[in-house]
Amino acid sequence: MVAVAMALIRDAKYFLFDEPTAQLSPKFAAEILTLIQKLKDMGYTVVLAEQNAKKALEISDNAYLLVSGRINYFGPAKELLNNKELGRLYLGLR
Repeated sequence: MVAVAMALIRDAKYFLFDEPTAQLSPKFAAEILTLIQKLKDMGYTVVLAEQNAKKALEISDNAYLLVSGRINYFGPAKELLNNKELGRLYLGLR
């Protein structure tokens, strides 16, 4: 949160988050994802690499699915979230 505040004070144009919810309680993880959603809604560009794929896709516009270091899917996040085959194979979704 302090890093985000510092970036806002410095008039950042975009944010890069690498596993921001790692090792956080579910409550704090939800707060971080809400903050990321607010930044996006404010017009900031946000790049997010997140372990909780379902939650990340729910707040994202676009998504990349990397498999063995190669892009297996790129497109709207909602399409990936709703793609039963890719979701089952790679994201643990049912």
